Amino acid sequence: MSTQLMIVVYARDMNESVPFYETLGLERSQPGEIDEMWNEFAMGDGALALHGLGSGDLPVSTGRVQVNINVLADGTLDTVLARCKDRDYDIGAGIGDQGFGRFFWVRDPDGLPVQVNERTE
Repeated sequence: MSTQLMIVVYARDMNESVPFYETLGLERSQPGEIDEMWNEFAMGDGALALHGLGSGDLPVSTGRVQVNINVLADGTLDTVLARCKDRDYDIGAGIGDQGFGRFFWVRDPDGLPVQVNERTE
């Protein structure tokens, strides 16, 4: 049996959310027109999927779990940060370094915090 981790993020507006994740360097598995209910990004052996809400509401958080997504930057971290700033995304304190590498935080259009790590390969 083969398994694959898929992180599902609920999105109010795919026309805002898809470009946000593309700004971070992710590529949709099915390029072309943005689907209003489902857009998937391959991430190594896993995937990130954006699930549209239609007329529904975002799921209510229990307060027990906060989801943070680590996304490997597709170039220098400074380039990805500059693209986020150009698009006026909600960025945290800027680039930090905790010894494991450089990173920054940014919020997606629905407020989900996303940690962007610099590629070290």
